[in-house]
Amino acid sequence: MPDPYYIIVGSLWSLACAAAGWQANRRFSNERDRRNRRLALLQALKEGRSKIERFSAADFQGIFDCYRSWVHEFHGKLGVVQADRPKDKDLVSLGEALGAIQYSAIQNPTGGTDRRDVICKPMDDLIGHLKKIKDYEG
Repeated sequence: MPDPYYIIVGSLWSLACAAAGWQANRRFSNERDRRNRRLALLQALKEGRSKIERFSAADFQGIFDCYRSWVHEFHGKLGVVQADRPKDKDLVSLGEALGAIQYSAIQNPTGGTDRRDVICKPMDDLIGHLKKIKDYEG
């Protein structure tokens, strides 16, 4: 008959290994999910930029309509990424700058800027910021 001491120690060892494995799996799953949400936001930004660039620079109404239809999807994905990174103030400010573009800024761009650049420049800034984020940050 087995010694009760070895049964208890073996059981506790098994429980400790199971708990450590569960914790590691949970951490890596959460990090993977954060990375996937950040990559989904990057993809949405790149798709939105591509849609904006297809318009003629003279078609400010088309540019604005495209931007407005895209911005709802963007805000949904941005909110989730911001929740993953609550201390990232740059992400918040860049997201707000992109979401606050007005019709008049596209209709009458300042400094001889292309109308598409009014939207594409903040997109590029946010894309650059998201690409700097390292995966598996603690």
